[in-house]
Amino acid sequence: MSSGGYPSPRQVAPIEGIPLPVTDGAFGREEAYLMLHEADEGRRGSRRAWWCKLFSMGALALLVVASVYHVRSSDLVTRSRWVGGGAPWNAASDCMRHDMWMVEKGQDGLSRSRQRLELAPPDLNTTLLFDAIGAYRESSIAFSLNATPNTTAIIVDIQADYPTEYDIDSVVVCSSQPSEMRLLSPVNLPEIQYSINVQLPTNADGSYLNLSKLVSFMPHFVHSLGPLADGAVFGEVKLYSGMSAVYVESLLADHVGVTAMDACIEGTFYAFGSLRLHTSGAPITARTHLFNLDVTEPTRLDMRTTDAEIHSEVSLLCGTPDEHHPSGPGAFSLSAHNRGGPVNLAVLDAPLSNHLRVHASAHDAPATVALPPSYEGGFEARTTYGPRPVVEWREELVDPAGLGRKRGARWGSVQRGRVAGRVGWGAAWSPWGEESETFGDEGNMVVVEAWEDQATLSL
Repeated sequence: MSSGGYPSPRQVAPIEGIPLPVTDGAFGREEAYLMLHEADEGRRGSRRAWWCKLFSMGALALLVVASVYHVRSSDLVTRSRWVGGGAPWNAASDCMRHDMWMVEKGQDGLSRSRQRLELAPPDLNTTLLFDAIGAYRESSIAFSLNATPNTTAIIVDIQADYPTEYDIDSVVVCSSQPSEMRLLSPVNLPEIQYSINVQLPTNADGSYLNLSKLVSFMPHFVHSLGPLADGAVFGEVKLYSGMSAVYVESLLADHVGVTAMDACIEGTFYAFGSLRLHTSGAPITARTHLFNLDVTEPTRLDMRTTDAEIHSEVSLLCGTPDEHHPSGPGAFSLSAHNRGGPVNLAVLDAPLSNHLRVHASAHDAPATVALPPSYEGGFEARTTYGPRPVVEWREELVDPAGLGRKRGARWGSVQRGRVAGRVGWGAAWSPWGEESETFGDEGNMVVVEAWEDQATLSL
C-alpha cells in the first residue's frame, strides 16, 4: 500500500471484448462511457475563521447581512461570467413568470408552497439554465433521470418553506427562455428555504439523452446529481454552488466545471475534454474517468482547494487501438494543487504508449502520486524545507504489453530535496548505463512537490 490509503498502481491487462469508440459525437461518447463503466465494476476503492469579537446578537446580525450581501454582490461577479449580464431584478418584466403556487401547511409552524414547471430540452444553440439570486437559507437542488420513459419535457418541482403566510407572494420564478428557470428571492426575506428537484427525460429504447449545455448558478444551494451518466450525455456542464456542497453520483460530459467555496466536492466524473474541480477550505473526493479521442489535444483534469484533502483516483482510456497498443494511445494532463492540505492522486489505469503529464503540489502538507506500470517518461519528486522526497520503485513487474521487456529507471539526480530521472520498458539494460533506444516518452513528465512536508512518488 502506498501512503494516503491508495493501493499501489497495478498492472492492468488490455481489456478484451469491449469495443472502443473511433468517432466523436454522441455515439462514441456513450460507447466510451459503457466501456469505462464495465472496466470499473468491482473496483471501489473549514478552517475558515471569523475574527469578529462581537456580542451574540450583533454577530448574528452581521452573519445575516453578510450572507445577503454575498449573494447580491460578490456572487454577481462570477454570475456575469457564467450566466451573463448583471442582477435580473430589473429584467423580471422580460421573464415569463410562473405563479401557480400550491399552498399547504408545512412543518414546525412554517408555511409551504409548491409548483411544477416543464422546461424544454435545450437544442445545440441554447442552455439548460438554473439561476438563483437574492437572500435565502441554505437550500438544495437535485438532478435525476425521470423514471417514466418517453417523457420529452424537463420536470422541475419547486418547494418553498417560509415563516410568514404571505412571504411567497414576493418570490419570482420565471423563464426568459423555454429551457431556463430563474429564481428571484426577496432580499428582505432571508428565512425562505427552497428545495428544487429536476428530472431529465429518458428514452424508452435506452438511447442517451443528448444535452448541449447545463449551467446551474445557484449560490448557497447544495447540488446533488444522481446517476445521470446512465442515460444522459452533456456537451458542457457548469455548476456553481457558492458556499454549499456538490455531490455527483455519476456525470458524463465533454467538459465539466464545478466551483464551490468552503464546501466539499464529491463524485464520479466521466469527461472527454476537461474536468475542473475548484473549491476552498473543503475536501475534493473524485473518482475520475478521462477519455481522449484526439492525441493532439490532451484531456485535462484540474483540482484545487485549500486547508483540506484532495483525494482522487483516475482512470485513463483513449481512442483507436492497433495491434501493438490494444488500449490505444492518448494524451492527458493532470494537475492537483493544495495549500494547507494533503494531495493524494492515484492513476489506476493508463493506456500503453500514452502521453501523460502530471503535476501535484501541496503546501504545509504531504503530496502523494501513484502511477501504473504502463507509465514511461520523466519523473521528479521534490521538497522545500521538508524531508527528503521518496520515490517508491517497483522493478519486478511484468511487461504490460506482453513483450517480455525489462523495467528500469535512469536516475538523473538524487539530492537532499530532489529526486529525478526517467522510467520505462526496454530490452536488457542497466539503469545506470547508456542506452541506444529511446527510454520512455520524451514528452511525458510527472512532478510531485511539497513545501515543509513529504513528497512521495510511486512508480
